[in-house]
Amino acid sequence: MLRDPWIRWCLPLLLCGALAAPANAERTYDIGLQGGLLFADEKLTGYGPEVRDWNPEFGLRGLYFLGDHWAVMADGLYAPVESNLPEGDVPALKLRTGLQFLYPSHLTGHQLFLNYGMGIARLSPKDGDSIGRYFGGAGLGQRIRLKDDLLFHWEFRHDRTTECHDSRFHDYVSTVMTDVHFLFGVSMGFGGGAKETTTEVDSDRDGVPDSRDRCAGTPRGTIVDARGCPLDTDGDGISDGDDKCPDTPRGARVDPLGCPLDTDGDGVYDGLDKCPDTKAGVAVDAGGCALADVNADDDGDGVPNRLDKCPGTPKGTKVKADGCPEAAKLFQEGSASLTLEGVNFETSSTTLTADSRKTLDRVAESLKAWPKVRVEIGGHTDSRGAAQGNLDLSAGRAASVRDYLVGKGVNAGQLEVKGYGETQPIADNETAAGRVKNRRVELKRI
Repeated sequence: MLRDPWIRWCLPLLLCGALAAPANAERTYDIGLQGGLLFADEKLTGYGPEVRDWNPEFGLRGLYFLGDHWAVMADGLYAPVESNLPEGDVPALKLRTGLQFLYPSHLTGHQLFLNYGMGIARLSPKDGDSIGRYFGGAGLGQRIRLKDDLLFHWEFRHDRTTECHDSRFHDYVSTVMTDVHFLFGVSMGFGGGAKETTTEVDSDRDGVPDSRDRCAGTPRGTIVDARGCPLDTDGDGISDGDDKCPDTPRGARVDPLGCPLDTDGDGVYDGLDKCPDTKAGVAVDAGGCALADVNADDDGDGVPNRLDKCPGTPKGTKVKADGCPEAAKLFQEGSASLTLEGVNFETSSTTLTADSRKTLDRVAESLKAWPKVRVEIGGHTDSRGAAQGNLDLSAGRAASVRDYLVGKGVNAGQLEVKGYGETQPIADNETAAGRVKNRRVELKRI
């Protein structure tokens, strides 16, 4: 057998593959069924157009994995070969073992494979003695994982026999014969925990398995978080692995290396610099503004711009420490709405009573001192009378308040009017005191 040149070349390759397989690799094995078509050598089928070119075949196959890429392979095939030889049909049984190389790892979802094995073929002619022939076979194929440990596989295989001089068979069969197989089948994986390992494939090698990697394809060397995404500790948009300045303050703009920018060179980073165009050499505060501008007071109310919550207050207006007019506290303190206590109307009328003016004069003073604020004037009634009539009455009373304030110098653009009628009571309409509370005018800051 070893005199055959093909066997002499392939046997060293088998031995090298076995020695190269890692001895401590986690092992598992596959067992499956296979079938397909055998295109037998004409020396076996006999010559002539009346003999078909192909024969069905079926059998078993198994793999024992030595590592991620190498496995010991064994298979067996049976084919009832039709033949017009004098001995009749020649059923053939082939048994083979060898090595199989898989790429990528057999733990991935699918891979291509190459194999080479040697074995014996048992030929049993119908009207003659059986004979054994040694052969070598090389295969190319693919394995595809269907679900968990269930795999589909196909293979194109070429077999070549050794020479055999046996007087019990025809002389021309003693020469070298070649067969071609096209096979397909299914296998099941067993042992070694291959199912659990399958989910641990890490394609981008960032230390996070593909099953949990939310940022597949991360460049090599990038530091990642538990999700497999680039880690950016200082939040500057540059991943830690590429960040030359990993402690940049939050909000600062950075260059491509992750180091903060300071365009005007005042020591306050861009993005944090409130005055980004400060001239060189000018002393600045923590916000990057020139110290000479720290106490600037554009509206002249005695409160610097940096502390003024109500910029643009008319000159001469008395303000609080935050720069807002004293009268503006009506809209800044307490709830979001303000009920104007003491604002009353003539019975079933939109005419303001004389004592209402004192309260409305204070409101007018506040609105004129704080021209940027806008308010809604809402009119409300109790539940006596028709609902539509109450709605119209409330709107008319709100309009009367607006007209009075405009007459006192308030900009009409600061005011909106709406009548709510009896729809938003704040007290019990069944009592006289409750009805008094429900008849009211409210201001809401917009």
